[in-house]
Amino acid sequence: MVSKYLKQMTDSEIMVVLVSGMGSMSVSILGGYIALGIPMEYLLIASTMVPIGSILVAKTLYPQVEPIQEIETVKMDNKGQHSNIIDAIADGASTGAQMAFSIGASLVAFVGLVALINMILSVFGIRLEQIFSYVFAPFGFLMGFDGKNILMEGNLLGSKLVLNEFVAFQELGQHIKSLDYRTALLATISLCGFANLSSLGICISGIAVLCPEKRGTLARLVFRSMLGGIAVSLLSALLVGLVTLI
Repeated sequence: MVSKYLKQMTDSEIMVVLVSGMGSMSVSILGGYIALGIPMEYLLIASTMVPIGSILVAKTLYPQVEPIQEIETVKMDNKGQHSNIIDAIADGASTGAQMAFSIGASLVAFVGLVALINMILSVFGIRLEQIFSYVFAPFGFLMGFDGKNILMEGNLLGSKLVLNEFVAFQELGQHIKSLDYRTALLATISLCGFANLSSLGICISGIAVLCPEKRGTLARLVFRSMLGGIAVSLLSALLVGLVTLI
């Protein structure tokens, strides 16, 4: 939907697009989370908080200081520039193939990089996700978790960042029945979103196919947007945590 407007977007607006993508969930993958034992109502609560949170975090990370090009009307032009349905199918297939190849190559590169780092760290008997688990553990404390669940939350967030959210949800699904309602709800919300290391390459490659002119901007902003995506999920969890205490 936004592809035709990417070229005219300012850096701050690009940041909103990136953070929104990092902090949100694909509808097509919700079924996978539910199959892992995650209650749908928890996922829906998290999804409803993403739009406002993404804009808030994105504009905080990169305030709008550049002049913007105002768009008075947004048209959903299904026909586009294609002369007929054959042309549309051919163009869609070509763009999809380019995007799939770019995303696949980026995934291989970033996952391989993480594996290399873990191989080096294994000499010292640790893994990258273990390091980040201690970095994220304080957020479990801020959410009001008890001692053992604080470290569990740190482990889940570390797995999400280094591996992906699907792995983290798989780990959560194994323990969610033993958790109380509030802990399970907040842990679920904090894991929602695509903000992980492998998503860095996906964002650059996927969006650059749609707008090659913005590749440099995407590369410059993508790491900050990943942090923004993490912040969106954590802020949502903290906010819900405050509400559940009332």
